[in-house]
Amino acid sequence: MRVRDLTFSYGRKIIFDRYTQDFGAPVTCIMGPSGTGKTTLLYLLAGLYTPSSGEILDVPADPVILFQEDRLLPWFNVRRNLLLVCEDQRKVEEMLRAVDIDGDLKIRELSGGMARRTALARALLAPGGCLLLDEPFTGMDRERMLSCAALIREKHVPTIVSTHSTEEAEALGAEIVEIRGYLNG
Repeated sequence: MRVRDLTFSYGRKIIFDRYTQDFGAPVTCIMGPSGTGKTTLLYLLAGLYTPSSGEILDVPADPVILFQEDRLLPWFNVRRNLLLVCEDQRKVEEMLRAVDIDGDLKIRELSGGMARRTALARALLAPGGCLLLDEPFTGMDRERMLSCAALIREKHVPTIVSTHSTEEAEALGAEIVEIRGYLNG
């Protein structure tokens, strides 16, 4: 994935001014202070936002995005949330074991970390050419973060992760790209 001379703003607030970056590593972590455009960059790569100018090139088809919010359907249990993206019962059950969650639990019964693992499991099961993950380990203890990082690496698709944690980047074996918003121009 490549970004060339990207310009994007929210009204008068410039987020990117002629930003250029190549994302060639299997896993890349974009890091930087809050408010500098990490989430915005993921949305631009996913095609959810349109840049004012510049180009976004070589994004694999059907990117899968994990938002900062879990966006789970509360009227379905954990298993049904996963079955929304993958009809293969065997794969869903394997993923439930991998993230250590009971598929029969209702969404309202989940802790924050359990909900995050469910949302990440759904993203990992979804078909797509790349993963765009916004703070995927929120609410997880170190042990869970490490096991989920291994699941992300095993997916073997280009992956870009927004994080504030160098420990998470190391667990992912990621290349780190520092982002400073409009200062990148």
